[in-house]
Amino acid sequence: IKRHGALDKGKRWKLFLAAVIFALGLQLTAKAPLSASDYLHITDSGFTNLPTSVRAMGMGQAFVAIADDYGACYFNPAGLLQVTHKELGTIYTDLYGLGLLKQSFLSFIDPTTGMGAGGISWSRLSAALEPEKWNCDLYSYSYAQFLFQDKLTTSRKTFSSWGVNIKYLKETSPWGNASGYSLDAGFLTRGEKFSWGAN
Repeated sequence: IKRHGALDKGKRWKLFLAAVIFALGLQLTAKAPLSASDYLHITDSGFTNLPTSVRAMGMGQAFVAIADDYGACYFNPAGLLQVTHKELGTIYTDLYGLGLLKQSFLSFIDPTTGMGAGGISWSRLSAALEPEKWNCDLYSYSYAQFLFQDKLTTSRKTFSSWGVNIKYLKETSPWGNASGYSLDAGFLTRGEKFSWGAN
């Protein structure tokens, strides 16, 4: 007996697939850069989201749930606890290959502070558009601590952690100088078969 108005499995599947394709289409059109500032991903707070880790770029936003190298300072400070040794990471990018826009990133992590894990990082975006030059520097201190760790394993495979970033942004340009502070928090839960993160 078929109920009146009920959709069969095939029609429900097609409706679901159409809704997913529609949602993805909206997502792609909403992300299209409309101006130069959109390309540089300048957020409302003035902070830029330029590449700081090649691995994180390849993983997209999924790196927030992994965050197990020097990129954790930028993407999710709670992931600093997964690093097992001191780590230095750097990246340099000549945007567009013209020598006009350059971005640098330097990060150092010390996971053995005795009271959690800590890291410092510096990111610079500079423009040499003659006769004008401007720099945007972002200094960051990151700290992470365990919320929960499985005491039966010593390999840090299952845990929950939290972390904070304290950021200082300084921008210099021919029109004036500006600076500001920011604080953000991150969380990471890692299980045997899944990992979840938020920043």
